[in-house]
Amino acid sequence: MDLQRSHTTGPLVMDRAAMERFAAFSGDRSPLHMDPGSGARSQFADNVVHGILPLMYLPVALYPLLGGTNWRITSINAQFLKPLFPGEQVQLACLTEGTEDAPNVEFRVLRAGTEHVVTRGRLALQRVDPAHAPSEGTGANLFAEPPVLSA
Repeated sequence: MDLQRSHTTGPLVMDRAAMERFAAFSGDRSPLHMDPGSGARSQFADNVVHGILPLMYLPVALYPLLGGTNWRITSINAQFLKPLFPGEQVQLACLTEGTEDAPNVEFRVLRAGTEHVVTRGRLALQRVDPAHAPSEGTGANLFAEPPVLSA
């Protein structure tokens, strides 16, 4: 069955507390993100939010579209177009296409209340058989294989 649905989240705050939690989770403590002095000396004149941080909220945006938690990301591609600064609010806008069992999702990270795109990309999902799905809360098997990272 073909699928086409869209959803935009409410505002999500990308504050320093969220940045700190993400840094603890990811290990990314780049001075550009975490050190106010380095941020002030950068081309942005401030720290910038980790580009991946807003994407951690994709499940919040996808749940109303796809329901359930039995999904695995099979591929993801993102373009980081503009910086986000600590304290800014964003919204995630998602459009699903494809089939019920293997949807593709076009996503955009927008400055809250605007159409200004900060990040855009696509991800592909595959439904996981509930009998073989990881137990809830483990975070296991989010990716079929570790993602390949590029500069």
